[in-house]
Amino acid sequence: MSFLLGFSLNSGNQGLEKILWKGMKNVQQKLKKPDRKVTPVTLDILEKIKNGLDSEICSSCSKKSIWALSLSAFWGLLRLGEVLPAHGKSFDKTTTLLWKDVEFFEDKVIFHLKSTKTNTKISKEVVLYKLSNSFFCPVTNLKKLQTSLQKNGLWGRELPVFLRSSGKSLTKLVFIKALNTALKAVAKNPVILQGKSFRSGIPSTLDKSLEETEKKVLKTLGRWIGPSYHCYIRNPVPENRWIYHKVSDFLLNDFFYRKEEASSDSSSGEQ
Repeated sequence: MSFLLGFSLNSGNQGLEKILWKGMKNVQQKLKKPDRKVTPVTLDILEKIKNGLDSEICSSCSKKSIWALSLSAFWGLLRLGEVLPAHGKSFDKTTTLLWKDVEFFEDKVIFHLKSTKTNTKISKEVVLYKLSNSFFCPVTNLKKLQTSLQKNGLWGRELPVFLRSSGKSLTKLVFIKALNTALKAVAKNPVILQGKSFRSGIPSTLDKSLEETEKKVLKTLGRWIGPSYHCYIRNPVPENRWIYHKVSDFLLNDFFYRKEEASSDSSSGEQ
């Protein structure tokens, strides 16, 4: 192969060189492992995670940290690497989300991200609004996490937001492992979650549930591209706040409606 490449370069046979490089790229593509199918997070899965966390022997701070991150990642479509350090015992202040990077308001919380895939103002701010349902509300549970960490002497403006009871940071690997362990505790055949499961959660649900006209409106106002709704909830301007509430209300109402139906069917079956 090296002889042929050398020959093509020396002889000026650019056509042969292109063919050889194309062949090498095709071989490399075939050798690559296929990506695993990502399971999107839903409210049903989130409820199972919470139940699993409550059933597992896990300290209070760790539970609150895992649960608050789960809700923040779901509603904010976070990439876990945007908020978590790579190592539990140490963290990089220039990339990890610290408490000084979190702004609390009466009806919302803002994350000021420092390590994002795209370097724009919109991508560096995540706005999460308070929900009517406190169980699934990221704002309510982030405040609970803050209170718990303060009581245990683990809170500080210069410290990571998502700390475990041991004082170590949650990392992507530890977080995902904890979620899958929690799911196994309450489900016979649990789904397997990955980091991208949160990023794809809401877009996958909306793509299957909303009417086509509503999708177009939401894509336009939310600056979404294609069916993945890439910029959902990312720094929505005040006049478009209704997008956040419209989508969150839709998901919550659908979730509780299905739970009520399932409960009704179960009751009628027992009679």
